[in-house]
Amino acid sequence: MFSVAEDDDYLRIIHGLKYNGFMRVGREFGRELGFEIKRRGKEEYGGIVPVPIHHARLRERGFNQSLIIAQAVSEVLDVPLVPALKRIKYTTTQTQLSKSERTKNIRNTIVVKKNFATLNGAYLLIDDVLTTGSTMNAAATALLNAGASRVDCGVLAVV
Repeated sequence: MFSVAEDDDYLRIIHGLKYNGFMRVGREFGRELGFEIKRRGKEEYGGIVPVPIHHARLRERGFNQSLIIAQAVSEVLDVPLVPALKRIKYTTTQTQLSKSERTKNIRNTIVVKKNFATLNGAYLLIDDVLTTGSTMNAAATALLNAGASRVDCGVLAVV
């Protein structure tokens, strides 16, 4: 797993990205994440995959912060952005849920889009924050079930 930040100041800034629309922050942090991955020795990825948000949440927020971050990582690593995943069920926010509640909340909500039904090779899955890993696990499982040989994860912060 690749991560850029583990500090409260960064978490406040990431919160601003997610809930206040500070998209420039997402692009800059995404670039930093891309440089960190490159510094550690870039793997050969078939694509960079953002964790999806439900279309209703996209309408509410106006953007997917994971997509903003993933686009910047994609540019730095010169690996194509592959928006292969779709959130098919609107879920309550995970922020106030326990680990077991998060796992149940996210179960069967992320699938691979039909036009990406067959994947091969390794993929880099991108999200903003990793807390319990429930969302990343659900997304990675969908990619692996579609044929990805390996899924690595990159996040801005681990809490």
